[in-house]
Amino acid sequence: MNSIYKDIIKTKDDSILSNKLIDEELKIINQTKLVLNKETKEVQLIGEGKLDLGAIAKGYATKLAREYLINKGFKYFLINAGNSSISLGEKVNDESYKVGINSVPNFILKQKNIDISTSSINEQKVLIDDKLYHHIINPKNGKNENYYDVVTILGGDSGHLDALSTAIFNINISLEEELDVIKHLEIVFDINIYIFKDGKKLYSTI
Repeated sequence: MNSIYKDIIKTKDDSILSNKLIDEELKIINQTKLVLNKETKEVQLIGEGKLDLGAIAKGYATKLAREYLINKGFKYFLINAGNSSISLGEKVNDESYKVGINSVPNFILKQKNIDISTSSINEQKVLIDDKLYHHIINPKNGKNENYYDVVTILGGDSGHLDALSTAIFNINISLEEELDVIKHLEIVFDINIYIFKDGKKLYSTI
């Protein structure tokens, strides 16, 4: 499904997408599952669906890099895994790092000893006949939700943050029940969430 939307973004042609195609792809997804074996650390993919690790791979790699540096005794570091996943250690003179978001003017985070993950549609999107297409898809309906442009999360585990920042794109905070989901995630994962649309902050934990 994700590859279809990326083709639309690349070709600027949405004629390849139809409700029939979406239904067919959703059927494949719903008939596909992962079987995890914790003892052997093996994963089996059953079904014809494709496994896209784009929402977690970079965050997990950042987590491993952070753990490696800390285990080696380093405390002064900044890991930038292509802007979407950043891990901050200490900074000389006990100062904080200043981290901005490209598509959100005048927004600066001053942090240290924390992981930051950002999911954004601003670099992978296309507007066709007033309809916005991008690479983040709602797995329930196979379509794009255009609630936000940017979701940034701060916390202690970039592996979790990468997945959560992508998932939150499909949660509508204008609905009280779904806003409660956001607040629940903040408590469970001990994270701070920032949500933006058109350069304006719609929501923040603090």
